[in-house]
Amino acid sequence: MVNIRDVAERINELAARFKMDDFQYVRKDIKKKKRPGSRKIFSKKSIFETYAYHSGGSTEIQYNIGYGKDGEFRYGLAFSLETRRSMYDISIFEPKVERFNEFVTRNPHKFSGMWLWYCIDDDSEYEEVKSIDWSSVQSGTFIFVGKFLDKELVQLTAQDYEEVLGTFDELLDVYRYVESDSTVENISDFRLPEEVSGVDVFREGFVRQVSVNAYERSQEARQRCIAYYGTNCSICGFSFAQVYGQVGDGFIHVHHLKSLSEVSDVYEVDPIRDLRPVCPNCHAIIHRRKPPYSIEEIKDFLLQASQPED
Repeated sequence: MVNIRDVAERINELAARFKMDDFQYVRKDIKKKKRPGSRKIFSKKSIFETYAYHSGGSTEIQYNIGYGKDGEFRYGLAFSLETRRSMYDISIFEPKVERFNEFVTRNPHKFSGMWLWYCIDDDSEYEEVKSIDWSSVQSGTFIFVGKFLDKELVQLTAQDYEEVLGTFDELLDVYRYVESDSTVENISDFRLPEEVSGVDVFREGFVRQVSVNAYERSQEARQRCIAYYGTNCSICGFSFAQVYGQVGDGFIHVHHLKSLSEVSDVYEVDPIRDLRPVCPNCHAIIHRRKPPYSIEEIKDFLLQASQPED
C-alpha cells in the first residue's frame, strides 16, 4: 500500500533532474547558514501519516504534499498556522503572508492552474489564487496554494511525479521572495532563471546576490533581440498586443539559449544568435527540465499535441 512517506521519498529520488534538487542549498543561502540541514526536500522528521513538508519548513512557507479524506492528492506551498512548543504564536508568519500577497498581486500569472485552499478544523474553502484574506491568518488555519489530483496515491504515475516537481520548480520564486529578509524593490527580479533583464550592456555573466545567485542581464541585448525577432513568441506565435491590445504592446519574455548558470566569466552576448523572444507559457515549459528543453523540442511538443488522436 503506497503512503505519503513513499510518495515523499519518490519525489526526493526524482528531484535530481529539477531545480528542486538544489532547494536545500537555496534555503541555506536565504537563512545564511553554513550548510544545509538536509540534502533532501523531505526528511524523516517532516513526513507524517497524511502529509509532508520540506525539511526545516515548519515556520516557513512550506513545500507541502498531502492526501485528504476526500481522496485528493495535493502539492504546492502552504502556511501551516499552528502553535508548537517552539512557536507560541503565529506572528512569525505575518510578514511572510504580507510578502506572499505582494507577490501574487504583481505576478498572478505565476499561479496558473493552481488553487488557494483554506482549511480550519473540518471546514475548507477553495478559491482562485489571490491575496490571502487576513481574517484567515489565525491559529489553527492551514492555507495552501497549489494543485490537486483526484487520484489515490497508488495511482500516481511517473508523469504525475514529474508534474509535482515541475510545479515545485515553478513555485521557487514564490518561496524565495516570501522567505527573503531583504527588501526587493522590484518583484520582477524574481523571474524565470533565463529571462533577460538588467542594465549591463552586452556583457553578461556578472553574479549578483538576491538571496540566491542570479545573473545580470543586458537590457540593450534584450532590445536588440526584440527589434530583430519582434514581440511574437518564437515558439507558438502568441502576441500579447493582439490578445490584450495596447496594454500588451511590447511585452514578451526573452530566453537565453545558453544557460548563464553554466557561465562563470563575462562574455559578449550576441542578441541575434543567443536570444529568442518567447511567451511566459512556453518559457515556463522550457524550464520544466534541467537542463532546459530546446526551442525545437517545445515546438515538437506543440505539434504532437495538435495532432488528432487515432
